[in-house]
Amino acid sequence: MRKIRFLRKICGIIIAVGGAIILIEFIPLWVWYCILGILCALFLLLFFRKV
Repeated sequence: MRKIRFLRKICGIIIAVGGAIILIEFIPLWVWYCILGILCALFLLLFFRKV
């Protein structure tokens, strides 16, 4: 039973990493930079709003 859980976790990690690699390969780089810029702007807005 314990071995099955371990194998299930390992398979889940491998599938997640594979999915992330496929996602990164198919979405253009400028989209990732736009998302990163938006997240940074939101973080700064939330940070300075509480101060």
